[in-house]
Parts: sequence; C-alpha cells; structure tokens
Amino acid sequence: MPSNPASPEGEAGRKRARAVWDAGDDGSDDDGEAEAAAIRAAQAKARATTSAAAISAAAAAAITAAPAADDADDPPIEPPPSLPVAPPTTTAPSAASVDEKRVRDEMAAAEADLPWWQRGRSKYGKYLPHQRVNVDQVPLSFIFEMDHTYEEKGAKKVAINQLGPSMSKRQCTGQMAVRAEPPPPPPRDAAPEVRKQYFDNLMKQPPPCLLFRGTGKQISQRELDAYPKELTVLWQPKAWADRPVVIEWARQCYKQMIEADIAAGIADKSSRYLLLQDNLDSQCQPEYLRVLREECQTDDHKVVPNLTDQTQPVDDGLGRQVQIYMGREEDKWLEDDNNMSKWENNELTASDRRILLAHW
Repeated sequence: MPSNPASPEGEAGRKRARAVWDAGDDGSDDDGEAEAAAIRAAQAKARATTSAAAISAAAAAAITAAPAADDADDPPIEPPPSLPVAPPTTTAPSAASVDEKRVRDEMAAAEADLPWWQRGRSKYGKYLPHQRVNVDQVPLSFIFEMDHTYEEKGAKKVAINQLGPSMSKRQCTGQMAVRAEPPPPPPRDAAPEVRKQYFDNLMKQPPPCLLFRGTGKQISQRELDAYPKELTVLWQPKAWADRPVVIEWARQCYKQMIEADIAAGIADKSSRYLLLQDNLDSQCQPEYLRVLREECQTDDHKVVPNLTDQTQPVDDGLGRQVQIYMGREEDKWLEDDNNMSKWENNELTASDRRILLAHW
C-alpha cells in the first residue's frame, strides 16, 4: 500500500526528489528516475483516495442528519381515479336529410311496380342512361394516318407512294350518335317471349350515318347496293350537316333507334329521350327541334358553346376511335397486292372510295 503523502515516508520521498532536481540530475540515474516516478504515482493515488473518502463521509453525514419519515402518519397512497367515460352521442339527422331519404325510399318503393326497363329513376331522374344520346359531326378523309411510312428492317419493297393531297382532306362527314349505355336486358325470370322480343329487336346504339358529297341523284344502283344495310347514307353538295340534312337524319336514322326500343319492349309512346348536341346553326332551328320533340320523342339539350371537346364524348372520344379503326381497316385492305396496285396507280374511282369508306 503506498504511503500517505502526509506521513514521514512521503515527506522523505519529496525531499529526495527535490534534491535530485536541484542537483541538476538529467535522469541518467535509472534508479533515481524510477523512484521519482513511483513517488509521483503514489502522490496521485493518495489524493484520489482522500477525495473519495471525503465524499463518502459527507454523504454518510447527510443521510444521518436527514429526519426519518414517519410512515404511520402518512395517508395511504391511492390509485388515481379513472376518468369518466362520456356516453356515446348521436347526431340527430337534419330535417332536409330526413326528407331526402324519405323521398328516395318512396321512389324506390314506387319503382317496384314499374316495368323493369323504367327502374332507376330514383338515381338518374327523368332520363335513364339508355335514353341519353350525344350527337356530333366528325370529318372523315380517305387517307388515315399516312404521314409516315414504316417497314420491317431488310424489306426489299417499301410502299411510299400515296394518293394526292386532296385525299387527305374531308371526303365525307360522319353524323355520329351514341347512347350513354345500351338498354338494360330483361331480368332472368322474365317470360321467354319478353326476352325474345328484346333480343330480336334490340338496337344497342343509334345506326351509323355518313354524309357524302353530291346530290345522290346520279349514283348507280350497284353502288347503293354495295353499302352496308345498317348504314344510312345522306347527300349534301359539300358533305355538311346543314338544315335539311339534320332533319333528314332525325327522321331516317335517329328515329330508327326509338322505333327499335318500342319494338323491343323497352319504350312506349310516352317515353322521352334527351339529345345532347352543340350549337351548330342547323341544330338550333325550330323545325329541327320540332321534329325531335314531336316525331322522335326527344328533348333537346345544348352543350356549353365553344367547349364541345370538353363536354361532348364524340369529338375526342367516339369520333377519334372511329378514325383510328377506319385507318386500320384501310391498312388491311392495302395488304392485298391488287388493292395496293390500284392505290399506287390511282385507279380508284369516287364510287370505289365511297364504298370503301362505307365499309371501313
């Protein structure tokens, strides 16, 4: 155990170390240097021991001086009381919501007595989805998407010739109408004759219609017979949907859908349809609106002016899809070498082009 710095041995060590220092010893005496190092270590350890002892003594004195707690006089510790649980609250429905629910329930109950094709008015209102029709005009050219030519790498023949630029312009106009959705089918438990009546007469969408250039007075019977039976062809000098043409379309084409619905048993003479269309001059004329209202059981609704592309599903929807599909049919037709030869040699007549457009 090292000596206490305050003891005679510690005092003698310090004197010896100071004597060595004062004598100018450079530490060459290994024994003296080792003894001096041992003395310094002993002094440091003694100081640490004294400090620890002093701290321990102070702590013991503090504990001794602290008064003892009288556990007998302290009240018992009780757990904190539980927080009260609020009873569940219910918000009373407003009078308006109660009335709205009552009206819906009454309409749903009343629909149970309606024919199956009239149900859903509690959700859709006066016009059911299959009674809502959109119509718009879509320009159709004879050349579709042929601004670029592509072929497989290594091909020995690449077709780059096409007809004149006039063929890329509008050759006819598609008068395109579309329902929001087809009429609903009869329920499975419907009578067999009801289901037969429905499927024998069903017309899911209004028939297609093309407006060709010309008057139609010098068209051969061969060409007329070549048109698809479901297609309605109308004539106008510039293939425009002018005032007489839209009236003719309503009577010859659009009305077919109304008559087919009645024949299929999903409409009657009291049924009303809604036709959504833009503000084209011919579609705003009183005579055209009268024909729709009185002869076609249809009410007119105009979309917001100058926003047809945002409010009509025909422009960028059905119309664009029809152009794409017609372009694909044209590509298939050109895969035949005979057809390609007629194309490259410009041997297609105006009648040939009209027949091809009608089928594409």
